[in-house]
Amino acid sequence: MLTRQKIILGLLDKADGTLSRTKLVKLAFLLQREHLNGRVGAFYDFVPYKYGPFSFTLYHEMNSLERDGYINVSDESVRINPDLSQSIKHLIAELPQQVTCAVTGIFERHGKRNQKDLIKEVYANYPWFASRSELQDLKPAGIPKRSCADPAIYTVGYESSSVDSLLNQILYQGISCIADVRSNPVSRKYGFGKRVLSANSKKLGIEYDHWPLLGIPGEFRKPLTDYESYQQLLRIYEKEFLPKQELEVMRLAKCMKKTPTVLLCMEKDVNICHRGKLAECISKLTALPVCHLGLA
Repeated sequence: MLTRQKIILGLLDKADGTLSRTKLVKLAFLLQREHLNGRVGAFYDFVPYKYGPFSFTLYHEMNSLERDGYINVSDESVRINPDLSQSIKHLIAELPQQVTCAVTGIFERHGKRNQKDLIKEVYANYPWFASRSELQDLKPAGIPKRSCADPAIYTVGYESSSVDSLLNQILYQGISCIADVRSNPVSRKYGFGKRVLSANSKKLGIEYDHWPLLGIPGEFRKPLTDYESYQQLLRIYEKEFLPKQELEVMRLAKCMKKTPTVLLCMEKDVNICHRGKLAECISKLTALPVCHLGLA
């Protein structure tokens, strides 16, 4: 079991086994912001959503915990399965001491607040994450509104990112469309397969489009072993692949001039990713600057 899943069980255990779904997410958010950000490996990232900070990954893993029998999830609450309470306590005991102390501390400071007061506190201290909330009566004055990105050819690689971190960055930058330029948009990493990424993007008001003809088919990627082999493939992509897809490139260029759009692929380093060559090509057609977004 992942450390972050044990932490979720630890939060539930501190609450005598039961929390509302909203309160559990808010406590996990505060834990990430105040204690665990970058300190104990990969914890959950968050996006602004209907009730404030939300994590698609956390919900996905809650479903996994329920499937494995550790918790029961209803529309309103998340409960530890009492039949596995001893096994769960053993799992929680495996957490590093600093993490156990962080879970205890966050619950002592925030866990006993009622849900409304907890949400108000989160909104006041982290206003960006309240920017898309439907709970208008709980939002403080001065909540930032979603901006609109300046015209540019944006690109991003999700290799070292969670889907929540990616989508949060896209929202924060004021980008409203993802152009997925992978030939085959599948991933072992949760959230980056076409079906799930498209669905989660839509929930946040981000358009998703797949442009398979602008990707590099998998068979051409198999020989990649070092930096030079990547560069050789990128030269082939620029000189041979792109000229054959001139109409598709022009169609995407037209979309990017009209709507703030980010070219999405896997590689973190744009220097070994075809999206860099594609961005340069579109920049020449549109006279827009290229902007490569970085993710943690």
